Amino acid sequence: MQRKNRMLSLIDFSEYVETTLQYTRSFSAYLNAEVVLIHQLPGIVPARASANVREQFYKNEREDTYERLVGLAGPLFESMPAMIASEKRIADTLHNLKNPDYFDWLFIGIKGTSFFEQLLLGSKAVEVLEESDFVSVAVPLGRELCFPKELVIAIDPVAPFDSHRL
Repeated sequence: MQRKNRMLSLIDFSEYVETTLQYTRSFSAYLNAEVVLIHQLPGIVPARASANVREQFYKNEREDTYERLVGLAGPLFESMPAMIASEKRIADTLHNLKNPDYFDWLFIGIKGTSFFEQLLLGSKAVEVLEESDFVSVAVPLGRELCFPKELVIAIDPVAPFDSHRL
């Protein structure tokens, strides 16, 4: 059975979210891929909040996130992509999405974070890339949409390339 292409696009609602969505739309059309938009909820809840209060808080955040995603992605896509908004770490969400029926492409925006900021604060993008074994596409945020002339694939001994056959 041939695996289907699937684009997993990380959405953080930064000023570059439209660029990420445009790249996702264009590449998904080119690859005939399903699209899943993924957003990690901040999950800032008072420590002493009851389980009911926490769940209601997450429910409200998820609803707000879905509304924002529909507003941003609706005009770009012919049919609305699948959406996931979770308080779980993105790496955990990605792990739960693994499915042998799909060849997953992880789209993640790389902002112009300076070396000093990355050294002190770390980078969410780098953290996700280190913890996942998906073929990842770093979206150059703030640039015009373009298709690459070549695709460079880095091989990691932890995830050999032959386990990701196209």
